[in-house]
Amino acid sequence: MRTTLRILIKTYRFELIAIALACLALAGAEVVVRGQLDDVALPKECQSSQTFGPFGQVQVATPAPVLDPAAEAACELKQTAYYEVDQRATELLGFGTVLPILAGILLGVAVVGRELESGTASLAWTLSRSRRRWYLTRAVLLGLILGAILFVPGLAANVLEHARQPLIDPGSSFNDGGERGPVFVMRGLLTYALGVVAGAVLGRQLPAVIVTIAVTLALFIGIETSVVRWERSLAEWRPADTNGNAADLMFDLEFRDRATGQIADQNDVMNGAPQSSQGGPDFDWINAHYEYVSLVVPGSRYGFVVAGETAALGAATILLLGFGMLVVNRRRPE
Repeated sequence: MRTTLRILIKTYRFELIAIALACLALAGAEVVVRGQLDDVALPKECQSSQTFGPFGQVQVATPAPVLDPAAEAACELKQTAYYEVDQRATELLGFGTVLPILAGILLGVAVVGRELESGTASLAWTLSRSRRRWYLTRAVLLGLILGAILFVPGLAANVLEHARQPLIDPGSSFNDGGERGPVFVMRGLLTYALGVVAGAVLGRQLPAVIVTIAVTLALFIGIETSVVRWERSLAEWRPADTNGNAADLMFDLEFRDRATGQIADQNDVMNGAPQSSQGGPDFDWINAHYEYVSLVVPGSRYGFVVAGETAALGAATILLLGFGMLVVNRRRPE
């Protein structure tokens, strides 16, 4: 096994080195930005909170303490510095959405597609006792290596997320959930499996890359739609919090009738409410008859949702690699 692993690493050293360098660069940048966020963390006296009601109007505001002009100017500088660093963090996490997909395509297409395109598959399949063993050894070992490499930026993204919201456990928060942790890794492995299958079917790397990109986009759109539908089925109506729980996954904001408990559309309630003396809906009447509620999945269920999504992505990856084995077993070398 050690010899096989060494040969595989040598054979695919370009792809593996390129992926490793990209992942290390992303992880390093995330750690650096995390340190910058720690350096520019906003003190409590520079923070304020607000309660937002229907259509975004401020209902209650808790302003920051009154500061002298010098302290207020210092707060403005700290806020500007913080939001500049936070923007860099957002950009890094956004790049983390693309990196596992690019890594999966780069390595996956080469596993079988390059062997067929270069003609080395003929000799390998002749010398190997079993095509299945040849395929599984390569596909599984390289997939494990890819997963280990992607784990590094996935973990660094968790560290960065904790610095962005230090009072929230990243393991119980839906914020940037797809750009970090196990979902980050599994998206790369699923794309890798797609690349393996495309390379085995087409036998040419460039067409396989194009097909993998197209299928990946369509597949992930379908997966995202299914995940959102599943998450919505787990959601529950809760009284809208002052600032909202930043760890929760929120879908809707509506009104709930205090007498019947029925959910009412915001527009219907606002249009049906009496007019106030100053014009516009009478919010006192609305608050007396309705409760402002939000449809959320609590952050405490993040682990359950991630486990389910990871299992689904893992099952799809295994099925695709199994289909690739059938293709290789029946394919004629060119």
